[in-house]
Amino acid sequence: MKNWFKKHSKGIELAMDIIAFVMLCALCVVAGVMCAAISYGFTPHIAIRITYRVLLGLWWLNLVGYIRVKEYNRKRNKRKINTHEVAANIVDEFEELLDTHGITLPDKWRKGGEDEARIYGATYDALLENVEAKVIDAIHTVTDEEEVEIISDIF
Repeated sequence: MKNWFKKHSKGIELAMDIIAFVMLCALCVVAGVMCAAISYGFTPHIAIRITYRVLLGLWWLNLVGYIRVKEYNRKRNKRKINTHEVAANIVDEFEELLDTHGITLPDKWRKGGEDEARIYGATYDALLENVEAKVIDAIHTVTDEEEVEIISDIF
């Protein structure tokens, strides 16, 4: 049931929107009938008054449900940003630049092989961590935290 709701939550939101509109129209019609009866000096029939109150109660329940579904969709449909991957791409660009200039950064874990990366070991890890922190800071600066889900330290 939960998976079905996740899959169809946008459709449910639309259906609740339509139901609220139809119920509001029905409320207006019933209220109009009651006002017309009162203006002609009649007491509206008990069935009309009960119908009005039932429709009003159902409309409020629908409204509460609609608000909850909207909140669920907003939380679930956050944009997801994998900051670790973004940081790794930035570091890779820097590494390509070092490669074009024939520069290799020293590191205590380096073994000296020709196929070793230009940025290696602890140097790579520290640079990746620092770049990722800067990316996260930039995201927080330009977006609202409720709009974006940050996925860090995972490729």
